[in-house]
Amino acid sequence: IFLCFVINLVLCRTALLVDQYRKKATLYNQPGVLLVPLGDDFRYLSTTEWELQLENYNRIIQHLNEHPEYRVKLRFATLSEYFEAFYRRHGHKPRAATQSSVSPMLLNLTLFTGDLFTYADRDHDYWSGFFTSRPVEKFLTRTLESELRSSELLYTYARHLIQRLPDSSLNETVHLLDDRITLARRALGLFQHHDGVTGTAKSHVVADYNRRLRSALNDCRLISAVSSAALLLALPSPAADPTKRAVNPQQVINTIREVHRLPKESQGVATIISMEDLYFREAAPVPYRIKIETTHESIPIVIFNPLLQPRITTVTVELIGVYEHFNVKFAPHVSESMENPITMQIESPDSDAGQQTRLRIGPVHLAPLSLSQLVIEHSETHSERSVIVSYEPPVRTQSSNLIWLNSDSIGLGFDAHTGLLRYLIDSRLNVVLNVTIDFLIYQTNDKAESRSGAYLFIPNSPGRVMELPNKPKVRITRGPLVQEIILYTPLVQHSVRLYKYPSNVIEIENTVSLGKFHPQNVELVMRIQSNVSNSDRTFFTDSNCFQFVRRHYYDKIPFQGNLYPMSCGVYIQSDSLADRPWVTRLHLFSTYSHGVTSPIPGALYVWLDRRTTDNDNRGLFEPLNGAWIARSNFRLFVETVLPAQKKATPLLSTEAHAVVNDLIRPIQRFLVGHNISSFMARTVHLMPNFTMPKDYDLVSLKTFHHNTELFKTFSDYYGAQIGMLLRRLPVGFGEQTPHEISVAQMFSRLNRTRAVRTPLTLIPEMSSVRSLQGRLPTVTVKPMELEAYLLTV
Repeated sequence: IFLCFVINLVLCRTALLVDQYRKKATLYNQPGVLLVPLGDDFRYLSTTEWELQLENYNRIIQHLNEHPEYRVKLRFATLSEYFEAFYRRHGHKPRAATQSSVSPMLLNLTLFTGDLFTYADRDHDYWSGFFTSRPVEKFLTRTLESELRSSELLYTYARHLIQRLPDSSLNETVHLLDDRITLARRALGLFQHHDGVTGTAKSHVVADYNRRLRSALNDCRLISAVSSAALLLALPSPAADPTKRAVNPQQVINTIREVHRLPKESQGVATIISMEDLYFREAAPVPYRIKIETTHESIPIVIFNPLLQPRITTVTVELIGVYEHFNVKFAPHVSESMENPITMQIESPDSDAGQQTRLRIGPVHLAPLSLSQLVIEHSETHSERSVIVSYEPPVRTQSSNLIWLNSDSIGLGFDAHTGLLRYLIDSRLNVVLNVTIDFLIYQTNDKAESRSGAYLFIPNSPGRVMELPNKPKVRITRGPLVQEIILYTPLVQHSVRLYKYPSNVIEIENTVSLGKFHPQNVELVMRIQSNVSNSDRTFFTDSNCFQFVRRHYYDKIPFQGNLYPMSCGVYIQSDSLADRPWVTRLHLFSTYSHGVTSPIPGALYVWLDRRTTDNDNRGLFEPLNGAWIARSNFRLFVETVLPAQKKATPLLSTEAHAVVNDLIRPIQRFLVGHNISSFMARTVHLMPNFTMPKDYDLVSLKTFHHNTELFKTFSDYYGAQIGMLLRRLPVGFGEQTPHEISVAQMFSRLNRTRAVRTPLTLIPEMSSVRSLQGRLPTVTVKPMELEAYLLTV
């Protein structure tokens, strides 16, 4: 009886599977070859389940193959075996996919360009919530990514230098730093898990991610501090530096030992320490504040520019206490700095932590990939280059209900009552835009079958405008370097800033606190509306801070299905008109990922933070709630470009790419102890006598260790290898530049003269290891491509 039951069950299940497979095959143009993945995230959790599944499928496969009347052959296979069968059915030899002659067109296949967002697994359940879930960890991982890149750059040069010092006892320090940078890389890689960066992990797992990211950030800062100290002490100053001093190897050795002995969480200043913001479990980032012990002491600060392009910026320094008179000295003397001498803007911001002073210093001219010293000195008398500014309340005039902030090229008009943006004037482009900012609140129906959760966003109605207090608190700061307006509300502190250096962008900062919103069923959205008329509601989001994808808002799918992720940026552009040879682009760039959409012409909706009281039954099995405070930082940027063809690949201009890089790769600041600052070079260029073409970008430069035979030819005397990732901007924007870059000129300080192209993993192929012809004296990258190289002597 049991045997008959099993046979009947096999017959029944076989017929059902064959019917399903035939229906699935009709969806694809794959002449009868079908790949069917078995299982999902929650399958094969035990040995018993795996054995039962395997046994049952083996019975079905055996039955199918013994009965040709089904006209189906079924077997377990790998991806390689599937593609071999696929190409045979199309009349090509197996693995012919690597040949350029075999294209989707020749195989009569439909060609899809783009990505697969936004996903829905049933009905209107679109997975657009995770684009914004857990913004604190999304912010932390981007901060770590930026500082890890800086520490790898600095450490690559410092390690090359340290191991040539006459003290073998430093080898232990080098190995410890190697271990720390490896741990930081692993922490960043671990968070790329599909439940990590998405914000869909359980609370205790998120807490562990947060701890690992913060620990990795501290490791990166220690490595950067040690490396910066070593480079400034050991490398010679440029010939034009009037403060040129003799290099003392023993001073370098003692400093490295002292810095490395500092505990990871130390905030005291011994030799050199990072001045970047401090991060805690659920709090907003806290600025590093310097305590001045005596007014007779100067404050030496080292600034690292991680970009391979020159930079003009404003440096911000926070002090404990109230001070009014300062002088500043900055080492690199360039012609531009003589025309625009450094100015100091002194502010006394509101704070619960007591009296404080904020210094803004600019313009600070930084050479590409350089370390520079800036020295702040307390003064008893007022300096003509030092300006004290204070908060002022919004004041309406009889002729206008607007408050205006201005930089050299941009004017912003704000509502005098609410403090929210209303107008934007760009004198560079002769453009006047009606740009308004407000905030929307979305909620979900907690009694519906499908509700918002960590994965899903399912609103119960159109968003409602966030109500402001009757008399909202608005503060204004006007200074020669920075002008700022801050709006305080119960849910968000909203700031808009204009800088004199750089003067072409608008900074928007939001600090969101939804922990006290009850019930915890809320999503806060920043809405930017403008008269940039994208009438077809087309907008563009990036997939990797480099390549952009065209999006459309469709009425045929629900609102939540029109949300898309932006990694670093989104833009809309005006319609092309016959009498106007250009279109206006409105960009919004971000430090980390958010969900975005454009439901009405000229508008951008950006999700800032979210809480849910329910589980959306997609695997997390807990609500998305907590008391975290999320900070987001944006750059609003306007430009005019020539219109592209309707279906052309969306591309950023060179200037827009520069704005993105300035945002996601900020300067690094270090506080230096008085005991060594006088021994340091005032400025050091890591790539002297080399100019990176404007359309090239150094994605990463890193030192690592592989002891295998494959890497021996790429290892230096100490067993280390150096890898480089380069990318290139699109042709057609910016200046035409040389196609080739000299390795010897670029890496003269590292004594590297050749490069070998590798896969992006930086693991070379055996053919390139054995061939001397693969060692290139120059490297080149095609437009919109990314290439990896190992550097050799």
